[in-house]
Amino acid sequence: MGSNASRITQISKGVASRYGLAVLLAVLALLVRWLLDPVLGARLPYIVLLPVVALLSLYEGTGPAGAAGILGLIGVLYWYEPSRGGRMSSEPRAALVSAAVYAGACALIITGGELARRTRARLDRAKILFETFLDNSPSVCFLKDLDGRYVYLNKVARQRHGQDFTGKTDLDIVDAATAELWRANDEIVLREGVAHQFIETTEEADGEHTWFTVLFPVTDADGRRLLGGKVSDITAQRRAEEEVRRLQQESARRAEEELEGIKRLLEVAARCLRAGNEFHECLEGILDAAIELTGADKGNLRLLDAQSGALTIVVQRGFEDPFLAFFASGHSEASACGVAAGSKDRVVIENVASSELFAGTRSLEILLNAGVRAVQSTPLVSSSGSILGIVSTHYAETHQLTERELRLMDLLARQAADYLERKKSEEALATVSDQLRRFMGAAPTGLTHCSRDLRYVEVNPAYAQMAGLPPEQIVGRKILEVMGPKGWAAIRPYVEEVLRGERVQYEMVLPFAASGPHHVHVVYTPEIDGAGEVVGWFASVADTTQLKQAEEKLQQIERMAAAGRLAASLAHEINNPLMSVTNLLYMIEHQTGIDSETTALIRTAGAEIARVSRIVKQSLSYYRTSASAVEVDLAALVEESLQIFKERMQKGRIEIRKKLSPGTLVLGYPDEIRQVIDNLLLNAQEAMEGGGRLTVSVRHSRSWKDRRGRSVRMTIADSGAGIPSEHLPLIFEPFFTTKMEKGTGLGLWVVNGIISKHDGSVKIRSSASAGQSGTVISILWPSAGREWDLLRGPPRRSTDVEEPTKEPALADSTRAGR
Repeated sequence: MGSNASRITQISKGVASRYGLAVLLAVLALLVRWLLDPVLGARLPYIVLLPVVALLSLYEGTGPAGAAGILGLIGVLYWYEPSRGGRMSSEPRAALVSAAVYAGACALIITGGELARRTRARLDRAKILFETFLDNSPSVCFLKDLDGRYVYLNKVARQRHGQDFTGKTDLDIVDAATAELWRANDEIVLREGVAHQFIETTEEADGEHTWFTVLFPVTDADGRRLLGGKVSDITAQRRAEEEVRRLQQESARRAEEELEGIKRLLEVAARCLRAGNEFHECLEGILDAAIELTGADKGNLRLLDAQSGALTIVVQRGFEDPFLAFFASGHSEASACGVAAGSKDRVVIENVASSELFAGTRSLEILLNAGVRAVQSTPLVSSSGSILGIVSTHYAETHQLTERELRLMDLLARQAADYLERKKSEEALATVSDQLRRFMGAAPTGLTHCSRDLRYVEVNPAYAQMAGLPPEQIVGRKILEVMGPKGWAAIRPYVEEVLRGERVQYEMVLPFAASGPHHVHVVYTPEIDGAGEVVGWFASVADTTQLKQAEEKLQQIERMAAAGRLAASLAHEINNPLMSVTNLLYMIEHQTGIDSETTALIRTAGAEIARVSRIVKQSLSYYRTSASAVEVDLAALVEESLQIFKERMQKGRIEIRKKLSPGTLVLGYPDEIRQVIDNLLLNAQEAMEGGGRLTVSVRHSRSWKDRRGRSVRMTIADSGAGIPSEHLPLIFEPFFTTKMEKGTGLGLWVVNGIISKHDGSVKIRSSASAGQSGTVISILWPSAGREWDLLRGPPRRSTDVEEPTKEPALADSTRAGR
């Protein structure tokens, strides 16, 4: 806005200088009109104004258009004045209006002239600026008319052609073909009326040049249509772009070659890492990759024999017997591999015929006969710096390895050395693992490796046998699944302790879910990784069950011996007075004059004394041992006892069912075994006071504690009243009885002692429920064919009292209650 105001101010100053002239002309026009009005009439004086207006317009430069506008105003007055009487009005107002119109007309003429002059000046300045700008442009700039003649050229255009060819056409400055091409481009722009870009080429003195041309339509100040153009020399840019493209293509080619090389190395690595690949196959893959990556024709791979120190060819491609026989092993100084092994650096011989290494040697003759003209040998060096082997590639022509080939060969050599090191480590680890596996397999102590997530990682056979499961059913499983809830609850505090990084040692009776309780001595050692974190633990589990049982057996024997001595002493001390009392009662009973009431009392006293005598006898018999154990036919003993009890059973309305397998031989003391049978049969009879069913069976069986052990099972089942569940834990205790006045409470205690003494075990199931009552007693006797040691006891208590169960067999045999 400031620039516009400035222009207006300048115009105003120019116009103001001419307003005096305008007023003077207006006054002159009025005077002429006033003088001529009476003579010529109202309209005629206006004719006088025409030359005045024309002269003023030409002077001010408004041109015909400006003059026409002013004449139009005069015409208004021409038609206005006659309407008021045809004569010049003498009224001041009318005179002032006419004067103002004349003065305004003159002022407009003067103002238009000033504006025209200013516009021409600006156009001149713009033209100068435009030409200055174009002359300083680094590009060729020009204007053409519609005939193709140049109407303007900037300085660069004139300098390029060495002349000013303004007014000339393209044919005057270039050849006809180029001119025709340029003319076609010009017509496209003029026809479409929009700018276009073209890439054009010309032959110059210094060679072909490439031009970037922009053509655009232009209209000048006079309204003429012209064609403008700007032409830039992009030859250097094009050459740079072509060079960049060439470099990019070369880079892409090299990158592709590098990628192919890396891909080949990855294939070798994957082949060596793939499980199941043989060592020899991996070495072949390494050699094939070396030949391919270095563009070789042949090659071989040697490994160092640690004992002999010889480099022996283990893999080769393309060689025949003479070469292989000569270079089979060793690293002669007159060989590339020998020098490489000694220096631990790669050896490259581009021409074996001119090499000083082979000059005058047998090696050169062998190489030339094998078609080898160049060779390279790259050592395979371990991370510790020792030589593992050599990879050599051979060429049928003299050969210079490129930087890429050498780089890829280095990577392959490092990869091969890592593989050889890893293979050696795996072999050493396999040897150690095999030794450890054999050690763990032969170790009598249970050994386990457990992870932090409480799973078995590895177990040895001793532990698997202890757990009662094969190793494959333990490894990978949770400890809770193998041990069972009770076993896991028992060891959990110790596991938490070892997972805190502490060494743990404990001893307990540990219940396994599959094999039952074992007395064990356990040591836990934490497994700590390189970061100092506890990732698991190792366990040594020694089964001390037999040792503890032997200790308990010895203690029991010692107690029994002491008790036997005490019982014998007590029996002697008790039996002597009892014998005296018995004799006295006998004498009193047979005296004359004794009434019947006294006789009854004497007989009662005798019965009680006899009862005391039986108790003493039973107690003493428990501690008496026969000279030695013998083979006993258990089925025959049971048959004999059943014959003795047959009459009693019949009187008691008891049905006897028996299943006695022949050849059921056990090792033991016949009298004591018979005592067990008789006690159990007597208890069964007394339990079925109202009658019932007695089932007796003897058969071969597996041991409850060791499924591989051979035993003989004797089962006695009655359909009596059963034993209440609260009494079951007490039935083997001495002097416990449910028969009130009848029993001494020593029968089952003696039975349990005899069974334990024979390394046997007993299970009792009983139910006192109405309609399902009864008792089943099962005893396992060691088979006569099994080694037996009185000092070796069972791994758990000989008695196993079970809670009442609803077995169909037991329910079917129930007839009466106890």
